[in-house]
Order: sequence, then C-alpha cells, then structure tokens
Amino acid sequence: MKKKSQESHRGTSIVANGEIFAVTEAYKNLRTNLSFMLPGKEGCRRILITSSLPMEGKSTTTANLAVSLAQSGQRVILLDCDLRKGRLHNFFKIRNGKGLSDVLCGSCSVEDVLYKSGFQNLVLIPTGTTPPNPAELLGSKAMEELLNILSMHFDYILMDTPPVNLVTDAVELSRYADGTLIVAYQMITTKPSLELAISRFTLIGSRILGIVYNGAKRSGHYGKYGYDRYSKYSYGYYKSEGYYQSPPEDKDSGTEANEKESL
Repeated sequence: MKKKSQESHRGTSIVANGEIFAVTEAYKNLRTNLSFMLPGKEGCRRILITSSLPMEGKSTTTANLAVSLAQSGQRVILLDCDLRKGRLHNFFKIRNGKGLSDVLCGSCSVEDVLYKSGFQNLVLIPTGTTPPNPAELLGSKAMEELLNILSMHFDYILMDTPPVNLVTDAVELSRYADGTLIVAYQMITTKPSLELAISRFTLIGSRILGIVYNGAKRSGHYGKYGYDRYSKYSYGYYKSEGYYQSPPEDKDSGTEANEKESL
C-alpha cells in the first residue's frame, strides 16, 4: 500500500516521510508529551481518544498520532471503537468488512480482523458490522479480554470513540483505558460542552491525560520559518505547529483486497 503525505488542507490525510516539517513535528510533540503523561507505565499503554461533539477532529488526531508512534518504532494497534460511524478504514484505504464488533460478538477471531495499515509497526482493526448495542459491546467482558490479548503484542493501543456528549460509548470503554485524550476545535467546541465532556470521565474516576486543541491560529513569531499556512494545536501546556485533514465521507472507499496482519 503506497504511503501518502498531505499536500493541502483538502488533500490526503496521513502524515508520512517527514515531507512537511510543521505537520510531522506537531505529532512528534504530541507523541512525546503523551509519554510523559504515563510515567513509569510498564507494558502496553491503552489510550482512549474522544471529543465532546462531532467535527472536532478526534479521528484525524487519532490516526496521525498512531502513525507518529509507529514511526518512532513503537508497535501500535489502532481500534476503531466508533461502532456507530467509524471512519478510520477510510484513512488507510481499507474496506470495512469484519471488524471489532464481529470479534466482540464472537462471530470471528481477532486474527481475522487485523489489517495492515501501510505503515510499519501500525495495525488497524476497523469497526466491522454495525451492532444494535455499541455501548454494551465496548463495556463488555469480551472487550476487556480482547484488550488483554492485544496488550501482550503491542506497545500502544489507541481507541477512537464517538463524541462523549452524544453517547455513552467512550465512558463505558474508559474503564479499560490508562487514560483519555479529549479533542477540541476552535469555533466548534464550546466551554460548556468541553466541561461536560471532562465531567463525564471524572465522575467515574477515569484519567484525563490532556486536551488536544485543533484549529487555533498560529502565533506570528513562527512566520519567519515559513509556517504561515499551518494551524496550531496545543496539548496540555505544550504547543506545536501542524494541521491534519479528514478523509472524504465515502464509506465504500478502500482496497479491494485487504492485507491481513497476524499477532
């Protein structure tokens, strides 16, 4: 599968090969900051990513973070846990057949749904068949057992979930995560919606690792480096340059023959 780099704000979606410095450095900073959020954590790190509302960039952030971690030599598995409207298979040009929901229902094994992403060290499990009970599946014993199996083979498990203020899926799944990243977007995310999202996790004792802030305008002193056309996001108290675009809303996109991975 050919790797692609972003060419414009309407271009392709996956950062690759360091061809756009500001973009790749942004996610390297996020990657580094994330490692400091879980000091002393041994074994696999399970990170849940969500947002308060739709259109805040949680899936694009999750995909780029996964690529950045994989490019650093970490073994990463990306789970599309948005069983209602998952899109990660579009990012990696994978046809969404059987996936996470099918494993949790017992209709196939985990070996059947491990797909090569096109990036070394990065494996994807797409959503699979749309189930009638997403929240119950994600909070089930089967999900816990799946994560325990995957933890023996990967350094990071990244879980992309639906917006937490709309459905309870992310809250149900957070009990099995080491921490949660909440994605926000300027001019879309409101303060009350972000506060509500945070409270949903803190009320049940889930750990908030930080906020990824998308779409903020870059401060002027970076202009001399030629970064004017890139936007800025902040992670906790760390700030960096970069942008990341969503793939088209084509649920049928993907390769005709998916490449499978094995544990």
